[in-house]
Amino acid sequence: MSKTRLTPFARFFLFVILFAPIAYFGAAFITGEDPKKGLEQITGNSQSSTENIEETKENKEESTLVLGQLKSEIKNLESKVSQLTKELEKSKSTLEDKDKTIEKLKIQLETLTNLHKK
Repeated sequence: MSKTRLTPFARFFLFVILFAPIAYFGAAFITGEDPKKGLEQITGNSQSSTENIEETKENKEESTLVLGQLKSEIKNLESKVSQLTKELEKSKSTLEDKDKTIEKLKIQLETLTNLHKK
């Protein structure tokens, strides 16, 4: 009988064929995923298409609710921003008025000190 030897590439190929599925299932188990669903997603052979359709409908309903909530929150925040902008403008004008008053009082103080010195 003739002895046949496996080439290093053939050994590597057999190792990958045996080790890859074991590694995949082990990683899926560790991360808490379902390895069968993962394989179905990878291969595209989903047997539970009705479940996927139902999940998609539920996801659409949930996202519609979330979208509505986010839109209302955006409106509330926009109104708050406009209110705060108005308050800021009011505060700026008040500050300018007070600055003018301070300048007038400084001038009056200087004139009084000048009169007192004379």
